[in-house]
Amino acid sequence: MEDDAEPERNFVAALAATEYLVQRYGFVRLQSDGPNRQCPKKLIAIAGEFSLYYYEKYPYGAMCYALSPSAARALVAASGTLTGPVDLFIRRFWKHGQPLYGLSPHAVKAGPHSAQSTIPGRAKDKTPAGLRIRRLLHKAKSALDRASFNKRYLSERSAGDVAVGPAVGSRQFVDMPRMRRS
Repeated sequence: MEDDAEPERNFVAALAATEYLVQRYGFVRLQSDGPNRQCPKKLIAIAGEFSLYYYEKYPYGAMCYALSPSAARALVAASGTLTGPVDLFIRRFWKHGQPLYGLSPHAVKAGPHSAQSTIPGRAKDKTPAGLRIRRLLHKAKSALDRASFNKRYLSERSAGDVAVGPAVGSRQFVDMPRMRRS
């Protein structure tokens, strides 16, 4: 959790749900998708008052998430050379192979200090045509790689049986065998 994050009222309950979910799914995001953003995702599990979604396209930012040891190892193994910010590395799940999930309702929001960035502003120069074309091709390849990973992962996932996990309060953790788009 970053120092400019602010816990929501449900934070303690979210941690209890995440303790189970992270061991099963590896990576659980606890923050929102961002202001006015709805990322494509599929419902995977119900954990008491929380829902767990698989991100088909991961939102920006890495303010607060939980990792299992195996997910951490997968990320470290794939990060031999980082060529950009860590949140962009995490976002490219088709490269490191770790599926990314998010908890809803979210347990963390941007705090009052998050608007004050320590990253200085960058002047945007006119980008040469050759570089614009390379970026466009890179984005197109990334979109195809992401779609391929999602298709493969979701088809393997939908073949699973319903599993019931430990109870929290009067509710149970239940994996959803057929996923619904949110």
